[in-house]
Amino acid sequence: MQLGKLTLQNPVCLAAASWQLDGPDYERLGAIFTRTVTMEPKPGLYEEGIWQVADQTLLNATHMRTESAEILVQEHLPTLRRYGVPVFVSITAPGIPGFRKIARFLAREASELIAGVEVYMAQPDTGKGEELSAKFVREATQAVRNELGSEAAVIVKLPPWPEHIRVWLWGRRKAALPPWPLPTCSKPCTCPTMPRPRPWLAAFRGRRSGP
Repeated sequence: MQLGKLTLQNPVCLAAASWQLDGPDYERLGAIFTRTVTMEPKPGLYEEGIWQVADQTLLNATHMRTESAEILVQEHLPTLRRYGVPVFVSITAPGIPGFRKIARFLAREASELIAGVEVYMAQPDTGKGEELSAKFVREATQAVRNELGSEAAVIVKLPPWPEHIRVWLWGRRKAALPPWPLPTCSKPCTCPTMPRPRPWLAAFRGRRSGP
């Protein structure tokens, strides 16, 4: 599988990898994507976010504690890199300066250790962060790329909310594109007749964000 100039041995990748990842066959993956990190650690309600609530049923939590980029580089990257597959670091920030700062840190401290970054455009929980818009997504992505260099693999991930996924599907339909590949959370969504897509998502018509 080709991802920019990077060739993955397998299209199957591990997302939000546990910091204590251990076990066989991880070396057969195409790549490992870390949990999302921020420049500074961010407190949350949970340390671990997945619980088994019934037979063959898992519950994934939100509002988890977020690790800092520094701890990622010092403690977690060596563990994740031992499998010999590319490692992508998932990053987020409340604004353009924050994305620029964490990308600059990774370029300085881990450029030889990581294959690229996943830029997670998380909707802020409070009014202190930037609102998601096509302009913000474009400028944040460009800020990251400017710090990492034009050759770096940069993947943009938008929040997979049902409302957003519906608009994404509607955009593909209007562009006469097939609905595949669909994020798993799009299964319960429908494609209602809509006058126009939300402006921030219209810029990504026909594309899928995230790995």
